[in-house]
Amino acid sequence: MPRLLTASLSRRRSVALLLLPLLTATACLGPSAVTPTVTLGPGGAATSAQSASPTAGTLPPPTTAAAATDSATAEPVDQLEAEGEVSLGSGTFDFPDPVVGLADLSSYQATLTLAFAGTEAGQPSTWTRTYVLRSTAAPLVHILTTSAVGPPEEPVYQAEAQGAAYTQVGDGPCTAEALDLADPLLEPASLLSGVLGADDAGPSTLNDLPVSHHATFDERALGEAGLTSAAGELWVAADGGYLAQYRLVTQAGADYLGEGLEGTLTWDYVLTEANQLLPLALPAECPAGMLDAPLMTDATDVVNEPGVLSFSTAATPADVVAFYQAQLPPLGWQPTGTDLIANNLVLLDFARGDQLLSLTVTVGEGGSDVLLTVGPVTP
Repeated sequence: MPRLLTASLSRRRSVALLLLPLLTATACLGPSAVTPTVTLGPGGAATSAQSASPTAGTLPPPTTAAAATDSATAEPVDQLEAEGEVSLGSGTFDFPDPVVGLADLSSYQATLTLAFAGTEAGQPSTWTRTYVLRSTAAPLVHILTTSAVGPPEEPVYQAEAQGAAYTQVGDGPCTAEALDLADPLLEPASLLSGVLGADDAGPSTLNDLPVSHHATFDERALGEAGLTSAAGELWVAADGGYLAQYRLVTQAGADYLGEGLEGTLTWDYVLTEANQLLPLALPAECPAGMLDAPLMTDATDVVNEPGVLSFSTAATPADVVAFYQAQLPPLGWQPTGTDLIANNLVLLDFARGDQLLSLTVTVGEGGSDVLLTVGPVTP
C-alpha cells in the first residue's frame, strides 16, 4: 500500500531552492523571492508552481530558514494533512527530520556545501555556497559563516553569544544587537530534505564513527518522482541519532529549479566534533555582548543593549555602590581598586578575564542614575 505524502514533504528542499535564483542571477545574499512548491494531485502526479515578486538591490545575509518559509522543524511529516497518494521509496527506512538530535549535543560543527552547475536562460551558470555552523551548549555560542564561489559575494559572519546577535559582512564592522530567541541562526541541516522509504544497509562506520543506519535513496523517497532525478546517501550516528553525513545530487529543469534554470544541484553535509571540546571566541573587533549584571529592584528607564546597561533608581549612590559590590563578585567580576568617589559622582571598575566592567553613578532627580558598560581590558 502506498503511504500518504503531503505537498509539504519537500518543505526543507524548498528553503534551499529559495536561494537559487538570487545566486545564479545576482550577487545577492538571502532567500529568493521565487518560491517553488510541489503539488501532488490524484495518483501522485507532481506539478510545480511559483510565486514571484521583484527583488531590488542586495539582500541582507540569511538569518533563519523560518524567514524564508515555515520553520524547518515545524510540522513533522506524519502530522501534516495528506493531499494525495504517492509511491515513496522502495525501502523501509524513514528519516523525516534532518535536525533531529542536534539540540541534545553539547557541541558540534555542521558544514553544508550547496552547489549548482547548469544553465540559466541557456547560458552556463555555476556557483557554490558553503555554510559552517559551530555550536556549543555551555556556554551557549553559535557561530555561522557563509561563503560563496560564483557570483561575487562577501563572506558573512554571524554569531549568537553573550545574549547578543552579531553580524559582520566582509571586512565591514562587526555589529551587535540584543538576541531575539524567536529569530535564531540558520541551522544548515534545516536546508536538507527528509526521506521516506530509503534503502537501509544497516549499521556501519563513517570515519570511525559508529552509525546506526547507512541508507541510500532517490527522488521517490523525496516525493519528487517525475519531477527530478536524484541520488542520495545518508548516515545516522548510533549515539544520539543525529544526521552525521548526507549527500544528494539532483538533476532537474525549470519545473523544479525555477524559470530558465536547468542543471544539477548538489547537497554535501557533514557533522563533526560532536560532544567534543570546541572553544569558540568572537573576533576581537566585535563589541561586547549583553551585560552580565543584575538590576536593582526599583530600576526605571532601563536601557539594556550590547555592552551597556543604564537605569534610574531611588537609591542613593552609596546604596547603589553597596548593591553592586555585593552582587558582582559572585558573578566573577572582581573590583580593580581604581575607584573614584566624589560628591555627585562614583566610578568603580570590575574585571573578569579580559573584560572590564565600569560602574558610573551620578546623583539624579529623586535618587541616582546608573550606567554600566563593559569592554576589553586596555593595556
